[in-house]
Amino acid sequence: MGKSYDNAIIEAEVSLAIERLLIGPSTATWDPSTGKINISSPPAGFVDLGAVVEDSPTLTVTREKYQLKLGLPKALQYEAIIGVDGEMTCTIYGKSNDVAKYATGTSIVSIGTLGTRIAYGKTTLSKFALLGVADFTDGTQVVHYFKEVSLKPEYTENIRPDEVGKLNVGFDAYSHISTIHGSERIVGERIYFK
Repeated sequence: MGKSYDNAIIEAEVSLAIERLLIGPSTATWDPSTGKINISSPPAGFVDLGAVVEDSPTLTVTREKYQLKLGLPKALQYEAIIGVDGEMTCTIYGKSNDVAKYATGTSIVSIGTLGTRIAYGKTTLSKFALLGVADFTDGTQVVHYFKEVSLKPEYTENIRPDEVGKLNVGFDAYSHISTIHGSERIVGERIYFK
């Protein structure tokens, strides 16, 4: 008989993956019924942001809960979700403006044949669609799908003499009504492929 203190793993639940971010305009859509995503040929409208710092992708979903406690002693008698938030952050290896434009939400402006420039701190609010794709070594795949996100207000870039260039990207998720999920308001989805 097994003991709880053995803390034996369930092998089907254990595998390793690295999550990559695919980004597209907010008009880009993806249909999970098409199956697993091939990073080499992203869904129409999406582009791969490139190699990520392996331990940097973080997804946070928060539900703000209202609680009503009544009586003596006070006891919980009613709850309701009154807010939903979602955010995705990641650090990308990169130095070119081709990648930085997605981290800053700005357009590339050419400097003739010399190079390109992008602006920091524009007041324009850029919106995107986002796919976080994690291929596990056992062949399974998890996709984090956000239909509409905007860039987080802060942007950090790290250029150091002892490391390659890194760009921090962060997104806040917009909510939408999902008919697939009982006509409830959601910020995104987690899709698991066997």
